Amino acid sequence: MTLTPLFDWTPLNTQKWLAWLSTLLNIANSCLGPGQTWQNFSPLAQGGPGTRLPTTNYTNDTSRPIVIEVTCSESGYPYFVVEKIINYEVIAFDTIDTEVGGTYYHAATLVVPPGATYQIAVGQATLYTWWELR
Repeated sequence: MTLTPLFDWTPLNTQKWLAWLSTLLNIANSCLGPGQTWQNFSPLAQGGPGTRLPTTNYTNDTSRPIVIEVTCSESGYPYFVVEKIINYEVIAFDTIDTEVGGTYYHAATLVVPPGATYQIAVGQATLYTWWELR
């Protein structure tokens, strides 16, 4: 039985190997997660910098997808609504039934493609936290 090397390290094949490796690194760097960190954009009342507001358009100005994670709270209404909007289209909405007298929380997640506009609209609720993985 003859074992053949996995790679032929002649100069021509080394260049091909490096090009292939460069391509893999470019793919990895364009994916969601690697090198990204969670950043707090929550309201000032919740200890954040207060830089994100509900029903306001923002743009993913990065070259990668980002994740938006918000929490809304409500008390005093029988329900509240959370809409997830990308490029001015409602892509999903949640209606949360509540009981008058308690405080209720709801988490919503949104993945935003590079270059897309996004917003979280809340009806009869208060934005509690807003975090972005970017």
